[in-house]
Parts: sequence; structure tokens; C-alpha cells
Amino acid sequence: MVTLILKKTSLDGIKRDTKRWKDEVEPIVGKTDMFVFPHGAQDRYTQAYNYLVDEAEFKFIAGVGPNNFTDISATNVYQDRVAIDGLNLFEFKYKLKPFLILKMYIVKKIDNSLKVIGIMKNS
Repeated sequence: MVTLILKKTSLDGIKRDTKRWKDEVEPIVGKTDMFVFPHGAQDRYTQAYNYLVDEAEFKFIAGVGPNNFTDISATNVYQDRVAIDGLNLFEFKYKLKPFLILKMYIVKKIDNSLKVIGIMKNS
């Protein structure tokens, strides 16, 4: 598997990678209109970003930055999120608290669902 690094990848490389996604992954997982920048890249003002929104039809774009924010335009929604890593867990707990509470809720819901599935399989 090749990891796409947007700052080091040409526009043609991004187009090739997006085509591979649509040809190889989309048939398995289904169509998505969400793009999460790999490695927390933030290339909002580039040809690559315009391609992802206008031609590849991604409507929800997520990056990683120092603060959480959402920018809504006529064609897409860009949301920057704080990286959930050791530094931010230690230094910026207040920024991550809403996400950690949501994560615990989701994990609990998933765990309960798995228990229900397990009971159904055993009976």
C-alpha cells in the first residue's frame, strides 16, 4: 500500500490515487463524499484541493491543525480537527474532551452491539 503525501505528490499523482480509490476501494466500501487528509495535511488553497472538491466530488474535507473549526462554503465543508496524540492529550485536554466523551460513548455502543451479536450467534 502506498501512502499519499499530498505536499510531495503532484496533481497527476493525486488524480491517479483518487482513480485507484474509486476503481478498487469504492466497489467494496461504497461511495463516499468524505476526504480525510493523510498525515494531517492542509492543502486547502491548492489545485489538488480544488480537484478533490470539484472533480472528485468530495464534499466533506477534514484536516489536522492546532484548533477545531468548520468552514462551510457553497460546494463543501472543511473541518479542521486537533490531532489525538500524546502531546494534545497532555497539553490540551480541554480541546479533546468533547471528542473523548464521544469516543467513549461510541465504543460503549459498539461493545453493546457486539455483545448482542455474540448472544445471537451462541443461541
